[in-house]
Amino acid sequence: MLSSSLMRAMAALVIGMVLYTGFGLAMWWMAWRGAGVLTAEGRAPSGESEFLPSPKGTVRLSVRNVFGDPVPGAIVELNGQRLVAGEGGTVEFVNVPARLHTLRIEAEGYHPLQMSLRVNEGVNEPIIKYESGLFPTDFAVDFHVFHAQDPAEEQDVFIQMGWSNGTQDPVMIHWFDIVDQHGNRLAPILDSPEGYRRLALMHTALKLVALPYALELRPQRNVTIDLPVIRAVPDQLGAVRLRILYGTAEQHAANRYHELEFAAYPEMEPDFNPHRP
Repeated sequence: MLSSSLMRAMAALVIGMVLYTGFGLAMWWMAWRGAGVLTAEGRAPSGESEFLPSPKGTVRLSVRNVFGDPVPGAIVELNGQRLVAGEGGTVEFVNVPARLHTLRIEAEGYHPLQMSLRVNEGVNEPIIKYESGLFPTDFAVDFHVFHAQDPAEEQDVFIQMGWSNGTQDPVMIHWFDIVDQHGNRLAPILDSPEGYRRLALMHTALKLVALPYALELRPQRNVTIDLPVIRAVPDQLGAVRLRILYGTAEQHAANRYHELEFAAYPEMEPDFNPHRP
């Protein structure tokens, strides 16, 4: 038979194990109930919430295309919400959980955009512009005329043109011309083979095609062309017009082209960037 001292020791051990297990279960129950941080007495500190709020952030973005121009009306989806971008392509999501999300953007005339977005606490302003901007589904043209000083004074006037090929096939740019409101030509670049060669050498997205001459814009590529600076009074230029002839490889071989025409009034851009926010 066991001695009385040994039996007392075993009983003490069993009681201790029971008490320890009960205390552990109690602690587990309180944690499961969301007790949060506990004091030595097992209570939440005075004045503190029992629940720890999950961090959230605000996402502000301006939806722009590969040229840097805003895309109003774009549908932006984030965290289960779908919002429509305003006139400047702007949209704002609030109370977005701070974690990794999937951002989706759709707009008429553009390929859908999907990207991962890490949202942090505070204000998040992801850049949807240029390389990360919306890509057109067809051939698209960008055209800006701008200056930095008083439009009534003679000064340097800048002309910027962009082409984007969102198709799976090459686009042939056969010819373009730019004139002011009086018909004066402002950029007679493609009047000679040398003009075609110069542009093809300056931009890797372009390839020279001869007889008849054209510039081949490769599929899924875009290019921005800064044309020679002109000296003029912006107010006297009026509406500056761009006329461009383009087509597929087959149309180019048959000497048949589509024609596009755009008009742009000179805009004052002190920082020389027509795509500023």
